[in-house]
Amino acid sequence: MRSCRSLLLLVLLLVMIAVSFFRYPELYNSMYDKISTNIIQPDQGRLVAVGDLHGDMENSVKTLRMAGIIDENNNWIAGKTIFVQTGDIVDRGPDTIILYKLMMKLTEQAEKAGGKVIEILGNHEVMNIQGDLRYVTREDFESFGGYEKREKVWSKDGWIGKYLRTLGVSAWVNGTVFFHGGATAEWAKLHVDGLNNRAKENMHDPRDAIFGGDGPLWYRGYALHPESTECKHLDQALKLLNATRLVIGHTPQPGHILSRCNNRIFVIDVGISRVYGGYSAALEILGDQSKMREYKLVVLGSGGVGKSALTVQFVQSIFVEKYDPTIEDSYRKQVEIDGQQCMLEILDTAGTVGNKCDLEDDRVVSKADGQSLSAKWGGCTFLESSARKKINVDEVFYDLVRQINKTMPDKVIWLLTGRTRKKKKRKDV
Repeated sequence: MRSCRSLLLLVLLLVMIAVSFFRYPELYNSMYDKISTNIIQPDQGRLVAVGDLHGDMENSVKTLRMAGIIDENNNWIAGKTIFVQTGDIVDRGPDTIILYKLMMKLTEQAEKAGGKVIEILGNHEVMNIQGDLRYVTREDFESFGGYEKREKVWSKDGWIGKYLRTLGVSAWVNGTVFFHGGATAEWAKLHVDGLNNRAKENMHDPRDAIFGGDGPLWYRGYALHPESTECKHLDQALKLLNATRLVIGHTPQPGHILSRCNNRIFVIDVGISRVYGGYSAALEILGDQSKMREYKLVVLGSGGVGKSALTVQFVQSIFVEKYDPTIEDSYRKQVEIDGQQCMLEILDTAGTVGNKCDLEDDRVVSKADGQSLSAKWGGCTFLESSARKKINVDEVFYDLVRQINKTMPDKVIWLLTGRTRKKKKRKDV
């Protein structure tokens, strides 16, 4: 069974001063011969992911410093951390050259420190390789010395072209799978290595379906489609990929990381580039598999409504006819909810769920009144249960855990202090 992993989601929106122009010596030829399988089962440690950068060195550096990846001199300081960048470094901004040099430098430095940098291809990397330059800025062309010189650098013999052709379209790290757009179940059947190999073999064929709208570089369903349908599709894909969660970029969520399907999807394109608002964000996953999340739940209500009977039925699967109503007791139970192992500590108070729904003839509060009150409380879940007949007993506690997960992912920190640039209008591509 899969155990819960602590999730540390860092979203930092802060204004910082401009960074100095970054210079980097000529590139490592040794990197061009390396192609990673992008499947890693590391020792328990730190995993950090950052989304689309889109040609903005200043805000990219700000984000990597915030996440503890680089120091003020843009050198690796993250030790054995695994750092994943989910693609779309290029286009919309002028800093293509210095950003790719930075990523290559950090790849070398991380390896020497026992860490790892994993960059995966986004749709904009592939567009540039295939000659679709619609989103290349004038400043970008000028930084290469013109169209022809840029084209040479991006060719299979140029330093950027060689580097990008060593990258994959997916990575799997300790149960978390990364894509730029996301893989549906049909694509997940190829698994990570199969997807990476197919993209590599057909890199110059834009007609290949892997580069199409429903392929892993362009798909937006996990970010945009209703959870009522998409979460089921996600479960199928995660099962095929032997993963517990999906992390993607591609679809901008200005200023925040989007969590969906009970924290099984994280959309981490938060608009780091000034073109999208200049926000700063990173997702950090702490991979201690030996720990499961604990939930402290309190059962409240008037005396005699069946709080203890409900709790004991849930914990021990028995119905208690008589008990001392003055005793306050606590219970612990380990359960699996949405594929995650969780420990529930339940305090049964001496003193709300609508219990005893089996006693219909003795009903005091109508179901309509309960639903109306639920609506007034912000549309919270309304359930009627029966401890005697075990109606909705598990559902009461499971739903509460799901609501906690949705509103308060484990060890979540939100720090919101603004953005660095005025947001401009743009099209999502």
